Amino acid sequence: MKRITALLLSTALLLSGCGSSSSAAVESTASSTGTLPAGTYTGSAPGRNGTVTVEVTLSDSAITDVKVADSKETENIGTAATEQLPEKIVAQQSYAVDGLSGATLSSNAVKNAVKDALESAGVDPERFNVPEEHTTGQKIEDTADVVVVGGGGAGLAAAVSAVQSGAESVIIVEKTDILGGDTNVNGGIYNTPDEDLQSKTEMTEGNKQQVEAALAETPVSDEHAALQAKVKEEYDAYLASGETGIFDSADWYALQTWNGGDKVANLTLVENMAEKAYSGYQWLEDLGATFKDSISQGPGSLYPRTHDTTTGLGAEFVDTYATYLQNNYGDNWKVYYGVTADELIVDDNGAVTGVHGTDSDDNEYTISAANGVVLATGGFAGNVEMRVEYCQGEKWPDLGSNLGCTGVASDTGDGINMAKAIGANLVDMDQIQLLHMCSPTKGTTDDNSAKDKGVASIIFVNKEGNRFTAEDGRRDDICKAALAQTDGLFYAIESWDGNDGQTLDTLVTNNGVTYTDEIAQGNMYIGDTLEDLAAAIGVDPDNLKKAVEDYNASVDAGATNDEFGRTTFTDKLETGPFIAVPRKPSAHHTMGGVQINTNTEVLDTDGNVIEGLYAAGEVTGGIHGANRLGGNAIVDTVVYGKTAGEQAAAYNRD
Repeated sequence: MKRITALLLSTALLLSGCGSSSSAAVESTASSTGTLPAGTYTGSAPGRNGTVTVEVTLSDSAITDVKVADSKETENIGTAATEQLPEKIVAQQSYAVDGLSGATLSSNAVKNAVKDALESAGVDPERFNVPEEHTTGQKIEDTADVVVVGGGGAGLAAAVSAVQSGAESVIIVEKTDILGGDTNVNGGIYNTPDEDLQSKTEMTEGNKQQVEAALAETPVSDEHAALQAKVKEEYDAYLASGETGIFDSADWYALQTWNGGDKVANLTLVENMAEKAYSGYQWLEDLGATFKDSISQGPGSLYPRTHDTTTGLGAEFVDTYATYLQNNYGDNWKVYYGVTADELIVDDNGAVTGVHGTDSDDNEYTISAANGVVLATGGFAGNVEMRVEYCQGEKWPDLGSNLGCTGVASDTGDGINMAKAIGANLVDMDQIQLLHMCSPTKGTTDDNSAKDKGVASIIFVNKEGNRFTAEDGRRDDICKAALAQTDGLFYAIESWDGNDGQTLDTLVTNNGVTYTDEIAQGNMYIGDTLEDLAAAIGVDPDNLKKAVEDYNASVDAGATNDEFGRTTFTDKLETGPFIAVPRKPSAHHTMGGVQINTNTEVLDTDGNVIEGLYAAGEVTGGIHGANRLGGNAIVDTVVYGKTAGEQAAAYNRD
């Protein structure tokens, strides 16, 4: 049976060395039954982000300790494997324990590193290659006040909100063995107007042009006109005040979000999200999340209202929720891990009463809700068949298996299909977002430098060394431009400016790998001069120099626009060494899903509420339209996840 526990995900991996040690292979050839060579031995194996090194301590008859001595695996995904598997290996005296679904590569790295350590000790590894035994075919039933299907960002927000709203018990049904979902691989960015921080950042002419252009548009509806009028009133008051900081408001945030999604989204849902974004930000801080004391403009966010977590990782949101739940409501929540939900259970009146699921051992689970059920299973970017069925067309002519996916493996649209099966209406299913800042080899957002999170300090060049797009533009526009380049590949170029006091060993990418290691793995390139960098990445040096020089000239001139439509010109690229990070678009976010109202109630094809069922996060549609702004994904999960938890806890079946 799968684990049933309230799992507290740690935020760091703090592992010390052992007493005695030996990494050299000993001459002993211990058989499967003989005495073991007591001591501590080192082994290593390739993981997702680099080499995983373990130290295995043996007595004369058993494995007594396994420690992960070095690892660069992804926070809350790979680190879950490096933290949990050593203890399992010791307990079961076998490295053939089950890995964690959702962290297969990291799990295999730990197990293979232990095998390598045994071999270095001269021990026949087959002695400790005993597969786990499993209980199969059981039928498990359980009940809670609120059942949350999906343990990602939206699901965890709903769980926290539910217990805060009075639910005495919450069960999370999670498909993988790890909490967090796509939030674990999010860049840790959250958009919201913030008068205090934005007042410290200068409003540029480019920012003013953005606002004025939106206000000058011919409205497409009365609702659009009304929102423009509110923004105009606020903007006029801002101009009259003489303020120099960034102008922003919930209304301008909503208008820009709606416009950025090509006016496809449900404007009421957009306005509700924008209105509650700042209170959601404060809620996160109250739970324990920490943010940098500055405003940035995240990639694809279109405006300087982005708040970055202190760690620079979306995993911080996951840790915040799990830590808060464990510390304050440890007896009120639990998680069924490795259970794939496959059916929403409804009563004779059509109200949702629970969920059915199975695990990899063919055990069946029926989890019932005394109050409400929250659907938070994420999108379908990882489901090639659904991508092709719903989204492939004129905008994206090829969304097949050659396209990578930034998300976790569980992004397969399960919740959307379950909801559709009971009559839920689906909206915006043809809308999918590609993300440009992705690894050409992994398809994920791994290996992005810290500067790649913003747009002020980077430019993009193609394989010929030429700029080709506005780096601060919409994600879909950048992706279309990138896919049109040679091999669909480009390089994010940055300089050493702003890296005072840092070294290649202290600077880390978004997945926690040092620049030194990224360069060694071929995920990043470096050159003391632009000519050196051009040689490293194989582009025309004259083209690369011209791209940088022209961009720097625009900064010097105080430009507000260029031939590509870029409006951000604040940081020059002057000082070597210069860095290049190869990038390529991948499937990123599916904007379509089940239809909800502002109370997160799921609606059927006739527009009626499906009783007892709420939804939040990427499983829903109608919020982001045709293009999601960078930094809005977490806002969506917080605002609507929090609402879903409140509503589900309050739902009364009587």
